[in-house]
Order: sequence, then structure tokens, then C-alpha cells
Amino acid sequence: MKELILIILPFIISAVMVPLLILISSKTKILDHPGERKVHRESKPLLGGVAIASAFFIGMLLLIKSGLIIFSNIFLIFLIGLGIVFFIGLLDDIFNLKPWVKLFAQVGAGLLFISLGEVSTVHLTFRLAVYVISFIWIIGITNSFNLLDNMDGLSSGISIICAGIFSILYLQTKQFDLMYLCIIFLMAHLGFIIYNINPSKIFMGDTGSLFSGFFFATISIMGSYVEFSRLSRVPVLIPLIILTVPIFDTLSVIFIRLKKRKPLFTGDKNHFSHRLTNLGMTHKQAVMFIYLVTFATASGALFLPSINWLQALFLLLQTGFIILIIIVLMITGKNAKEKTEKINE
Repeated sequence: MKELILIILPFIISAVMVPLLILISSKTKILDHPGERKVHRESKPLLGGVAIASAFFIGMLLLIKSGLIIFSNIFLIFLIGLGIVFFIGLLDDIFNLKPWVKLFAQVGAGLLFISLGEVSTVHLTFRLAVYVISFIWIIGITNSFNLLDNMDGLSSGISIICAGIFSILYLQTKQFDLMYLCIIFLMAHLGFIIYNINPSKIFMGDTGSLFSGFFFATISIMGSYVEFSRLSRVPVLIPLIILTVPIFDTLSVIFIRLKKRKPLFTGDKNHFSHRLTNLGMTHKQAVMFIYLVTFATASGALFLPSINWLQALFLLLQTGFIILIIIVLMITGKNAKEKTEKINE
């Protein structure tokens, strides 16, 4: 019963805080205003991420106090890193910081984690390679969730799905500390998303998106998913498969911006969700479609702890084919739309 209360509490905290933050954000003019690179047509409060992070931090501290999570140096470094990205995200929502300032803070948090924390997923003999791969992973995933926050309910919904999959995996592998962290993170997002689904009343802002990205970047490499004596390198695939959609969205946006010779840090409407709406989907349909793709790809990771390398390779290929089919359909749909527009001219 105690465990259930502690798990549900972050949902309640988040759900109660959001209306207060809507009021505070509106009165202090901390708003996200409409623009040509944005899909919303009216100014929206930006402090939703404060509710998510606060609910998570409070939930984690209560779990530590109850003894369900055994506090250690790795969790201290984890909390400090989350605190850094939360703080820089909040400053960005208030003062609209330059991209390099946010990147500098992420680099600091990432270096702190890999130098003083513990990376359990990447198993390589050459330790420097572990640090380099982990650093690139942390910066990449942190920013992928920041980029993903471009439509009502999208980033938070994907966070809920991915956190759910990670929590099941950590339950399977009896890593209960990490399981509890994923569950309270999920609950914090559940309390927020009821105000963020289309039409949204508030955005999570960079406070929430950077916080969520850093959470997944670190929680995904803190755990061990299989018996290493039997399958030493399969664990590397688990974070990749669970986070396929954020990775795909980020890589595709980078490719398009490079192709069009546009600055990488300049926002646009070339994200996965935007391309779906360009094909005729409504915002709600695009978000729901991406939810389904996220679940279809991420759920495959649940089988990885019990399969061998060859089976894991087939699972990875299956995930790749799902993304490839989507790319082909989007290209075909875009070409058909352009052809129709030319005929109608």
C-alpha cells in the first residue's frame, strides 16, 4: 500500500501544480508566442516542465526516505545532472537563452555523469570509447526530446510510453531502483499531459523537454538488461530500440536542414509530426500515429533480455523496416501531393 501511494503521488503533485503554473506563467508573461515555425496560433504558458520535474524530484526523495530506493553516489550524480538541465531549461523559458548556452550546460551535465556516475549498458574494453559513446548519447538524446516537443501532447506522450517500457524491463531484470524512477517519471508526465493534449492549456517548455531528454539519456545507460556472460553486447540495442522515434525525428531533421543548408539550431516545420500533417493528417491524428509507431518499435525491446544475438539482429531489422516503410510512405505522399498541386495550377 505504501508503495502504491508513493507511486501515485507524483501524478497528484503534477496535476495539482499545472493549474497554478498556468496562472503564474500567464501573469508573469512567460509564454510561447505564435510564429511561422510554430503550429499554435495563440500564446501559451511555458512552465509545465516545472510541474513534471518537481513531481519527479519530490517522488524520488520520498522513495529514498521510504527505503524503496537505496541512495548512492550514482543517484546523487543523476540528481545533480537533472538539476543542471532543469535549471538551464527554466532560464531558457524565462529569458530565451542562446543555443550555445544550453548546449554548454548539457555538456557540463553529461561530462559530470560519465566521469563520476556509472555507465552499465555500454560494454567495451577501451574505456575511452565508452566515455565518448556515452557522451554523444547523452547530448543527442537530451536534444532529441527538446526537438520532439513540437506538437500538443507529443513529447509527453512519447515519454510516458518509453518510461513504461523501461520500467517493465527493469522489473524483468530486478533492478527495482531504476524501475521506481521510471514509474514516478511516467506518473509526473501523466499529471501534466491531461493539460497538454490538443488543444493544450500549457507547454512543458525547454524546462520539461530537456529534463525528459536527460532523464532518458542517463536512465537508459545506468541499467543492465541481460546476463553478461551469455549476451554481452545485446544491451546496447535496448535503448536504441526504445528511443527509435526520438532518434529518427532528430536525425531526419538534421538531414533536412543540412540538405537545405539551414542552421542546425534554427527551428522549422520539418519534424516527423509536421510532415504527417503536411500529408493531410490533423494534429491529433499525427500525434496518435507517432504514439503507435513509438509503441510498435519500443515494445520490441521487451524481448531482448531473453533472445540471442541473431534474434536481436532480426528485431533490429524489423524496427528499421518499420521506419523505412514510414519514410517511403511519406516520400510517396509528398510527391503525390506536389503532383496534384501542379495539376490544379
